[in-house]
Amino acid sequence: MSIVAILFLFLLLFCSALISGTEVAFFSLSKTDIIKISEQTKESNPVVTLLQKPRKLLATILIANNFLNILIVLIFASLGAVFLKDQNLSLKIIGFTIPSGIVKFSIEVILVTFLILLFGEVLPKVYASRRALKFCNFMSKPLQLLTIVLTPLSYPLINLTKIIEKRLGSKNSNFSVEILSKALELTSEGATTKNEQKILEGIVSFGATETVQIMKPRIDIFALSETEPYDEVLTKILKHGYSRNPVYK
Repeated sequence: MSIVAILFLFLLLFCSALISGTEVAFFSLSKTDIIKISEQTKESNPVVTLLQKPRKLLATILIANNFLNILIVLIFASLGAVFLKDQNLSLKIIGFTIPSGIVKFSIEVILVTFLILLFGEVLPKVYASRRALKFCNFMSKPLQLLTIVLTPLSYPLINLTKIIEKRLGSKNSNFSVEILSKALELTSEGATTKNEQKILEGIVSFGATETVQIMKPRIDIFALSETEPYDEVLTKILKHGYSRNPVYK
């Protein structure tokens, strides 16, 4: 019975690794990767089909992964009860005795956490991030089946997250001004001139500028009269140096 439980434990760890890797693989695909996948076959590709409903895909992955991890913990606990049943593991530390039950529980928690993190999370995610396309193609069919089977659980979860998102407000843009600015700094000198670089940096910073920061009193605004002669207009424009000037009647 213990051998069957151990084999089942390794099977669950393998399944958990596949599901964890799937999360990274699918959500790390770029638009170019998706186009490449869709061009591979004339028929609709399961990878593209799954990515068309990202909320459902993520909900399915999370439900499956948590379900597998819970099963791993339960089986590991049952194995611990068998192998550590007759062991007296009580510890004495500075005159204080830690009961055997607490020591056994601590050992089980540490070992199962190590197994899940290393073999069910870290290693598969590292591999999947480097072989995203292969991993997606390999897991697309099983994942399609899982999305159908877990629909009764994923559907309420999706609706609940939508309600929470509405309450919390709209999400921020994926790209911050700092990230875009760094990207511009990394642009090769030959790709853009200094003038173009300045314009691009201005566009980036403009997105984070609030109206209050650039507001001016009406009396301080430079504007041109509709009836003003051309010579005076030209002189004023050259003097103030603005590229856009309001005109009033």
